[in-house]
Amino acid sequence: MAIYPSVEGIPLPPQELLFMDKDAAAGLEHGKKLITLIQQRAGIGSGQFLDIGCGWGRAAYGLLSAGFPGSYVGFDVLPTQIDWLRANFSPVHPQYRFEKTHIRNAFERGDAGDVSANISQLCSGPLDIAIALSIFTHLYESTVVGYLEKVFNLLSPGRTFIFTAFLLNDESEALVRDGKGYFKPTHRLSDHCSIQDPNNPRHVIAYSEHWLTELVARQGYIVDRVYYGNWCGRDAVTHPDGQDWIILRKP
Repeated sequence: MAIYPSVEGIPLPPQELLFMDKDAAAGLEHGKKLITLIQQRAGIGSGQFLDIGCGWGRAAYGLLSAGFPGSYVGFDVLPTQIDWLRANFSPVHPQYRFEKTHIRNAFERGDAGDVSANISQLCSGPLDIAIALSIFTHLYESTVVGYLEKVFNLLSPGRTFIFTAFLLNDESEALVRDGKGYFKPTHRLSDHCSIQDPNNPRHVIAYSEHWLTELVARQGYIVDRVYYGNWCGRDAVTHPDGQDWIILRKP
């Protein structure tokens, strides 16, 4: 059995729990860079950090490595990863909490209804910051709307919600039509939502930037900044993020 290095007394997860990372060491470095990027773009305070779709804990390890002084709550539909984190991470650093949600079956069936978790049952107290990275890119409209509303209700005034998406606008749609993008959401589900593969609709879900901007404004958010990604074929030097980053703030 492989021996993995540890961070602040916590071993990195075994290879079979990882996804989207070649190995735990690479995942840890990605987590560190992710937290640095969030700090640069929005700031990270000392309150409660919510990680929607925390996976195997990459952001949690990044926060721990950065000396984050606040509390953390991460949740996901992946029971094996959450069980491992609860057994190995939380006992050493109890200010980090990991929760399983019970929406996996509905998600995997492809239900079009709102299958968002009840965040208010997972978090005690106001949120300093919330993130949902590579989550809304796989969720139907009703679930996206539900998460945006629930996070807004729990955010402290002046604090931020960061999520990534595939934003459809004149530039991104033109690049996709020209065959430049590595994702190609060209099949319309509605006038503001498109998917890449009708046989696997949750693989890539993209939303109109105009629709999304109007939605978050109605919910009370202010859009602080949008960082456009290279998913649609933008230059990767000037647009290093794969997905589009949206930074929202609660007034």
